Amino acid sequence: MGRGIAERIFIYDDVLLMTHSFSPSQDGPLKITLNGELAHFAAGSTIADVVARMALGDKRIAVERNQEIVPKSLHAQTALAAGDVIEIVHAIGGG
Repeated sequence: MGRGIAERIFIYDDVLLMTHSFSPSQDGPLKITLNGELAHFAAGSTIADVVARMALGDKRIAVERNQEIVPKSLHAQTALAAGDVIEIVHAIGGG
């Protein structure tokens, strides 16, 4: 199987997308994999909740859920499920 989005670096429109570091939390019953690390979220959490916990709400990011890109317009509507694999990268400006 290929590498996850967090293991890759993309160059798109002269913007370098790099992975964001994250410290997993142990505060909920829902277990997911977030950027390669086990993370816990409360039942009913959404992609928007993940982005908020990582303090990336004001950043240019790309979110992948189970190898499918989740458009920003759907972050608040996309509920997490046990076992989801979430990869988040944020854009860092540069040459």
